[in-house]
Amino acid sequence: MPTAHPKRINGLFSIVKSQINHWQLWNGRFVAHSIVQFFLQFKKVYFDVFNTLAYLTLMFLLLSISKVKEVVKITPVSYLLLFIFLWFYLPEIGKSVLWVSGSGNYLWTSVIYLTYFKCIISIANREISNLKGIGIMILGFLAGACNENSSPALLLMAFLYLIIHYPYISKGTIFGLGSLFTGGLGFLLMIKSPGSQKRGGMALNFDVLKNNFRLILDSLIQNYWLIYILIIILLIILVIKKVQLSIETVSLLSILVIGHFASTFALVLSPETPKRTFFGAVLFIGIVLFSLINILNQRIRKSVFVISLLLMILFVQSYLSVNNDLTKSFKEVSNQYSILYDAPQNSDVMLPLLSTPKTDYNAYQLTSNVKTDPNDWFNRWMAVYFEKKTITGY
Repeated sequence: MPTAHPKRINGLFSIVKSQINHWQLWNGRFVAHSIVQFFLQFKKVYFDVFNTLAYLTLMFLLLSISKVKEVVKITPVSYLLLFIFLWFYLPEIGKSVLWVSGSGNYLWTSVIYLTYFKCIISIANREISNLKGIGIMILGFLAGACNENSSPALLLMAFLYLIIHYPYISKGTIFGLGSLFTGGLGFLLMIKSPGSQKRGGMALNFDVLKNNFRLILDSLIQNYWLIYILIIILLIILVIKKVQLSIETVSLLSILVIGHFASTFALVLSPETPKRTFFGAVLFIGIVLFSLINILNQRIRKSVFVISLLLMILFVQSYLSVNNDLTKSFKEVSNQYSILYDAPQNSDVMLPLLSTPKTDYNAYQLTSNVKTDPNDWFNRWMAVYFEKKTITGY
């Protein structure tokens, strides 16, 4: 439980105060949870609108970074393919994109650290204004404090990109290196929070690390083997088509591959590895995949278009199934809220339990909700928030 007397968030000052408590008691992701608590002050429709814009921004960033030197332009087919790719490969979309808390921790933070990486690419070995440089250093601080595995991997990627771009005398590179310092500070502030130390503490020895490494490797192979095979096939096609990649493109794609594996195997130090922690890793390898797709799309456009149509059929089938699951949960949750709003203040309320969700696209799968025990922490929080005496599930 948090503080002894939980209160509603109301205004920026209360968010700052809440994040200090959160940093001390739970974890150090103050960037992500500030976003979450900001949106929790308003009706959900506002979050839905801005969350959609964040998702579209993520798509733009992914395709923008994947527009390497050999790509003339990004076609509408690339947007369609990327949408389908994210639908099938973003881990636990329900908890990483649709859920307010999960979206703040994964979708919104990915927009922050990919924007930072895009800035690093744009300023390396270039002259920039002091104001822009300071802005990038602030962005670096935020990117470093996004989460425990994607942030350090992203900082590693930014470092590698900067050191391969000589000389270091440009303002862009100097401010870029400075942003790595502020990013490191942000990461340390997050990872060294008292709450993170309490929750993440575990005995590390060779057997634990070996077991975690094996679990992560198995998860990568099980969930992303098709992506790896597709990348290899696309590289073979590039060789057959005699397409030469520039050193800059090869360097960028190599850095992204390093970031992909760094963000996943950093989890060997974590006591738990839910699927959604692979969110950043999917984005990094996705940029590699779409860089190659965008290069080949200019040469085998008809084939890419036909493949897109076939994949669209698979997407529609998947969406219809997911939509049924989400609609059922939406109706059940709406019923719970209706009962809560209609019940008198300081009363004992009985709520029907939610049925078990069927897909990872459902935010209510394996997340906390009302239990049969009125003393369960979630029931107690809900009772305080809705000003009820007790809430009991049945």
